[in-house]
Amino acid sequence: MLADTVSVHSDGGGKVPAFLNVIDGIAKVLRLFAGLARERGYEPVLLRMTTIDGLPGYVSMDRGVLQTTALEIREGRVAAVYMTRNPEKLLHVAQMLSDIV
Repeated sequence: MLADTVSVHSDGGGKVPAFLNVIDGIAKVLRLFAGLARERGYEPVLLRMTTIDGLPGYVSMDRGVLQTTALEIREGRVAAVYMTRNPEKLLHVAQMLSDIV
């Protein structure tokens, strides 16, 4: 599913945990997520599938932190993952979810 050149981008805005640098390459990305699963029990709760900035994605909650994840697909593979965890950038998402519930 992942392209060999996949990259993971994360934005926490300095307010919540996020990756400081872009993670590039399939080997590094796989190690990153395997490490998160092993060390932190990374199991985000899926709240809603949606489109994010024109890309397929989803809204999830990870240990009380709201996040969006968008997937850039090229040639049938995930070429980039864009995770936004910055609460200031997700105010509209939190509002949308509160309107639904």
